Amino acid sequence: MPAPAFGQKTSDYPYGYGLCQCGCNHVSQMERTSSHSEWVWKSYLDGHEPKTAGDAQGAAQQTTPTETKRHRPSPASKPSPSPQPAPNAYDASARGLGLLQLPSFTGDTCLTLTMALADSFEEELVPLVRRIDPEYSSDDRILSWLCSRLRLDIHKYYRGNGPCLCELLTPDALEVLDKSLCLELSRRLEKAYPGVLDLLVRRADR
Repeated sequence: MPAPAFGQKTSDYPYGYGLCQCGCNHVSQMERTSSHSEWVWKSYLDGHEPKTAGDAQGAAQQTTPTETKRHRPSPASKPSPSPQPAPNAYDASARGLGLLQLPSFTGDTCLTLTMALADSFEEELVPLVRRIDPEYSSDDRILSWLCSRLRLDIHKYYRGNGPCLCELLTPDALEVLDKSLCLELSRRLEKAYPGVLDLLVRRADR
């Protein structure tokens, strides 16, 4: 039976295939199948496995995939689900792309799969997005690099006369876009850095 697409939610992967099923919303790690014929995503990161079946069921009841938010090393204040252009500040320097605090078109809850994968390859992405407008937050630079059709919307947002991404698209449309961009990001990373999935496995094993 073929593996699900990255980010696809199934009964075995309620948080999306390729993500840790404990609900931490971090990208899992890859391992070879018993026949060593292909790579597959593990259900849990090492150390994130539930202790018992009861613990796994209890964790699923406490937190659903749609309630999970990405963790970001940012100030204590909680980010707004729908950030506004002028008032809210986004700590773009947290991902190491050399930017100051700027408004974020993408926000913290719109593209969780894509940005979780981007977090895993922070250093590798720096030269790939270097030509994108340095006024943008790091997430917005990645989005502009991946999706040319949203560049005008991002530009309008930063000029103060356009909505943010969460206001442009419905939740269902955002979910579809997130999965599509996550696959596109994987493809571009693999093209720029052949063997990138092996790098992810080695990084997770450290």
